[in-house]
Amino acid sequence: MLVYGGATTNEDVSGTLHALCLKSFTWQAVTGLYPQPAGRLFHASVLVRGRFMYIFGGAPDSKYTQPEDVVFADMWCLDTHSLTWRQIVTTKHPTKRGSASMAFVDPHIVLLGGFDGEGVQWDLWFFDVDLECWMSRALPSSMPPRCSHAIAMISERTFMVCGGCNPKTAACMGDCWTVQVCIPSHVLCVDT
Repeated sequence: MLVYGGATTNEDVSGTLHALCLKSFTWQAVTGLYPQPAGRLFHASVLVRGRFMYIFGGAPDSKYTQPEDVVFADMWCLDTHSLTWRQIVTTKHPTKRGSASMAFVDPHIVLLGGFDGEGVQWDLWFFDVDLECWMSRALPSSMPPRCSHAIAMISERTFMVCGGCNPKTAACMGDCWTVQVCIPSHVLCVDT
C-alpha cells in the first residue's frame, strides 16, 4: 500500500511517498523520486487499473485554508511499478481545491467537490486517463454542496456520495446520495 503526503504528528506537511509492507505492517519512506509533487495534504487520490496512483489538488499548509492561501489545481500520476511521478498538464482542468473526492470507472477518474479557501467547489469532473483530458458535468441541484466527503462508484453510471461538510455554513452532513450521470464513452478533448 502506498500513501503520499499528508501531515505529520508535528503538523508539518509531507511531500514523501510511504509504502506499507503488508507482511510486517511496517512503513518505509520511498525517497529519491524526481520530479515529484510538492508536499501537500487534503489532496484527492485514486488507484487506476491497479498500477497508477493519481492525485489532484490539496494544500501545502496544515492550517485551516483561507482565501489568500495557496491551494493546488495540479494532477500527478505515480507509476507504482517503476516508482516514477509524472505531472499531467492540460489547459482545461478543475479549479484549485482540497478536500475533494475521486473514484475510477474505466477509463475515467471522477472528481467531485472540494474547498478552495473561499467556498465549496461543487462541481463534477471526468478525466479520461487514455486521452488525458478533462470534461465537466452538471450536478443535481438538490444535493447540498460539500467537501471532505466520500465517493464510491457503485455501477458504471452511478456513484454514491456520503457525508462531508460545508466550512462556510459549518454544516456537517450525515447523508448519502446516489447520483446517476451520463459518463461519456469517450471524452471529447478540445484541450489545446
